[in-house]
Amino acid sequence: MLFSQRMGYKPVRDKIQKESLDQPTRNQLWNKYSDLLKNISNTDAVIELIWTGLYKQTKDTLPRNPYNYSPKQDWLRDYFIEKDWYESLDIIEFTVKILPSYTLDKFINYFNFILERECSAYRLINGKFTQITSKEEIQSIEDAINIKVNPVRTHLNQAFDLFADRKNPDYRNSIKESISAVECLVKKITGKSKFQAAVNELFNQKIIEHAAMKEALGNLYGYASDEDGIRHPIMDRDTIKSEDAKYMLVICTAFINYMMAKCKQSEIKL
Repeated sequence: MLFSQRMGYKPVRDKIQKESLDQPTRNQLWNKYSDLLKNISNTDAVIELIWTGLYKQTKDTLPRNPYNYSPKQDWLRDYFIEKDWYESLDIIEFTVKILPSYTLDKFINYFNFILERECSAYRLINGKFTQITSKEEIQSIEDAINIKVNPVRTHLNQAFDLFADRKNPDYRNSIKESISAVECLVKKITGKSKFQAAVNELFNQKIIEHAAMKEALGNLYGYASDEDGIRHPIMDRDTIKSEDAKYMLVICTAFINYMMAKCKQSEIKL
């Protein structure tokens, strides 16, 4: 991981690929897509359908090999790799739509694996690419990791870097860092040394005004602390998924942003 990424200087929107796909991601998707084309019985018909059905071009303008009149794949690769980023997803989605499902399952899993590993905001679900990371979630993360309270900011930056590391994501420790950021903040606000005591104090001082939020925060911390949770030493890293780490990161940053607003409202200096 580069210095700018380790230290959290690279913007969140650059790390989570939303409304973009970088070249390495598109290359990987193309490699797997070309494998899919090789795996089907009538590649020529699929390429022709993409030309006429997806791009609404006439059959006679389809680029063809002069020696056997079969459709060329060069134009398809160019569209996939070099045109606007969403062309890659359009081509995959259209192809999935016209092929029988029994040929697709393993390829859909591969596509989603690549998108997950490259920290893309999209997944192929039920034949359609779906956004799994909203603008609001990204904004919540950005706001929280830029707060001036340490070590809260340090924990959040580390949580995000571990989540967004495309080569070796560490979801287990990302979750640990997310909840540690919350733990640091509530202790700093209240001066209490124990998490639950700090949460109780927030409730007693009316900084947290709803008992349900107090209970939810305790449950969240418990999830990351009990024998089946993240902090237990025998927890198997492979059982923690990207969606678990993203959920914890988003919910913890949302709570931290909420608490910072409440502290400002109550004129609590940190």
